[in-house]
Amino acid sequence: MIVGKPDTNIKKVGSCKFLKIKVSDVDDFFVFEEGKTRVTPTSTKPSEETHIVYFDFKKHEIRSDAQSKLKLLISLLMANSHGKIIIDAHADERGADNFNMKLSQDRAESVMNFLKNNGLGKSKFEPHGHGENQLIFKGKTLNEEQHQKNRRATIRFNYYDTTLAPIVYETIVPTAKKPRNITVSAITRETKGCRYPKGEHKTIMIKGDGKETKKQGDSLVQPGHSIIGDDFVKNYLIYFGKYINYLSTIHINYYAYINSCIYYPQKENPTLHIKAYPDIVWLAHGKYDYDEDYFFHNHSLSLQKGFAPEFSAVLDEIYNLGQYIGISNYLTKDILLAYIKKEAEKLEIGLHATHDRTLEKKRRCT
Repeated sequence: MIVGKPDTNIKKVGSCKFLKIKVSDVDDFFVFEEGKTRVTPTSTKPSEETHIVYFDFKKHEIRSDAQSKLKLLISLLMANSHGKIIIDAHADERGADNFNMKLSQDRAESVMNFLKNNGLGKSKFEPHGHGENQLIFKGKTLNEEQHQKNRRATIRFNYYDTTLAPIVYETIVPTAKKPRNITVSAITRETKGCRYPKGEHKTIMIKGDGKETKKQGDSLVQPGHSIIGDDFVKNYLIYFGKYINYLSTIHINYYAYINSCIYYPQKENPTLHIKAYPDIVWLAHGKYDYDEDYFFHNHSLSLQKGFAPEFSAVLDEIYNLGQYIGISNYLTKDILLAYIKKEAEKLEIGLHATHDRTLEKKRRCT
């Protein structure tokens, strides 16, 4: 699913969205770009909403306060699939029945035309004028506030609220002793048309490593580090065991919440999933029948020499196999196995790792 390919101009009515999301790590990466990024819907649930706008006495024109409310509905409906939009308009009880019936129909059509002209031209509408047949308040002693409640249009619709899977960004980070800042930014963010008046879509929040950071604005810095602690040098073999065990988790999860009415509207669902892997390069070194010191990148490395004891179990199996398939005792034990033991004493191997490297930005070759 490609998000951000609207048939109409959302900016025309004001909106709540962002055009891009940028992660500033070692380099800058645009993990979301409107109209380009492919995202995965995880669920869709139907929701029903009802909204009311009011009119002046004997008028069918859309007032400024009604325009603001309708623009928020347009942002919602343009961002989500929806069914037929039903508009039920009413008049107060003052005036002739025929006049009020036509006036209420004009009000319903005024709401419909406003929605059509501001982005919902392809939606299906059902405008109804009810005159003074469905009054909220009745009587000859009504005050103006009560008359106002009667001069209304109710907009009803069903829409399908789609939940999107978070965008996944993978990176390598140093140990906890030397964290590296990761900045998440919403580029060209608009919130003037936000449906949530409490400002839920005006913040950025990042959760991860048992912490939560939240602020108003368009960017947030998160210190990123790996699962590797200060004990790496002492316990590097334990960490290596985690690396080769495919059932173990070797990354830290950070979740960024950059929500908007258009993209990722549910504030409880993250927009970005950052997987922070350890910045470690494992190196296996070995030499055979060579007496000089071993160097790697101008660094002298120590290697373990002589592996005859470590080969004992393997040699026993080889001997037993030789007996099973009928190879002579002399050939297996006195020649082949003796040779392997002798040569194993000449073997030197070592496991080394580099970590907390200084990573450089990509440079264009010239």
